[in-house]
Amino acid sequence: MNTIEKIERIILNSGKSTTAFFKEFGLNHNTLGDWKRGKGKPSADIIYKIAEKYNVSADWLLGLTDSPDKKKPTPIEVDLETFEAALKEKGLKASDFKKLSKEQWAVIADIIKNFNQ
Repeated sequence: MNTIEKIERIILNSGKSTTAFFKEFGLNHNTLGDWKRGKGKPSADIIYKIAEKYNVSADWLLGLTDSPDKKKPTPIEVDLETFEAALKEKGLKASDFKKLSKEQWAVIADIIKNFNQ
């Protein structure tokens, strides 16, 4: 099954019309037909958006894997004390996780990224 056929499968499984499906991504209802006739291909951005919206792997859409399931991130091994110390350095506590702002989540992501290096 190629990328276009996989997108057709997603459309069918979604229960939406082709028009409604492509409208979600700001595309014309003729998009699928154009792709089938070789008039262009889905962009990386569209592949990503479809994968995110319909919870499938972009790698699967691109034919890089046989499974549509998204891969789960590999957990990182960090002891709690080290993690809490890093949070404290940034002015956060573990109990703050329930009420984090986007900016604070960015700080958390930065901390985690630094642990991976």
